[in-house]
Amino acid sequence: MRAPVPEIDAFALVKAEFSGRIIVNDSIALEEANQLIRQGDADAVSFARHYIANPDLVARLKHGLPLSKFDRKTLYTPGAEGYTDYPLYQQES
Repeated sequence: MRAPVPEIDAFALVKAEFSGRIIVNDSIALEEANQLIRQGDADAVSFARHYIANPDLVARLKHGLPLSKFDRKTLYTPGAEGYTDYPLYQQES
């Protein structure tokens, strides 16, 4: 039987070991991003996967609209699928 692996708080580890600016990225939701910045746990937040799946991400976040799900199967694949074929919010409705 394998010993349990302890949980690692990557954000806390980086904060403790690195004195520069910290940009976090882990499929973070808007409120969590704001909280991380308010608490000083991050200087900025990257919305990479959310941005790929939501070409109108800024409008969605601004207006509290739901986010499209990111399709992991299309990441780093050739062609437009998964990069330029995600619809705008109005097109989904």
